[in-house]
Amino acid sequence: HFEMYSPVFEVHPFFEYYSQEYHQVMNKVCHMAASTILVSCGDVLFSDGEIPVQPMMFIVCNGTTMYETADGLISECLGAKEWIAEAVIWTTWMHRGTFKATSDGRVCALDAREFQEITQHFDHPGFHPAQYGELFVRELNSIQRNVTKTLTDLTIQDEANILLEAEPRTKHGMLQGHSYTNFMTKIQHRRGLQFDAPTAKPTQKVEKK
Repeated sequence: HFEMYSPVFEVHPFFEYYSQEYHQVMNKVCHMAASTILVSCGDVLFSDGEIPVQPMMFIVCNGTTMYETADGLISECLGAKEWIAEAVIWTTWMHRGTFKATSDGRVCALDAREFQEITQHFDHPGFHPAQYGELFVRELNSIQRNVTKTLTDLTIQDEANILLEAEPRTKHGMLQGHSYTNFMTKIQHRRGLQFDAPTAKPTQKVEKK
């Protein structure tokens, strides 16, 4: 399973680095939390406003897919090596648009709860996924508060920088007193790191491409 899924996950900066640092953890993640979904044109993987019962992050392996917000202002085609819905790994999440296949293809799915369950049972003396997760959610909060931006399920296009910020903190002991297990427990049992309440209703939208 690791040989099958690790090249897929490694298109994402976090998973590429995590695989290098904790090969044994990613081996179990690939075996127990990853799956392949064969899709046909028109298949819906998630819908706008849905709080998934089984949260999944998706990476497109082949074929084409489309993501569109309910108001139609954001519409984006996703192809191979592109991911969507990473937020489900780090917080309780409601999908902000609809994601569906526009051709026959194959999508890799990462079960968020299985990922959390697996990783919290391993010691992380160096790089902590929790630190990356907190910074990722911080960025989501920043987007939500910005009236010129729209929060979506798409990549926030800053994952590499978030990883760079998280990695030195873990290397230099800045996570002292931080419990990775407690972080994951919050996600699983206390609804995780929630978004800040927006201070104002957004007045501008991202224009449709």
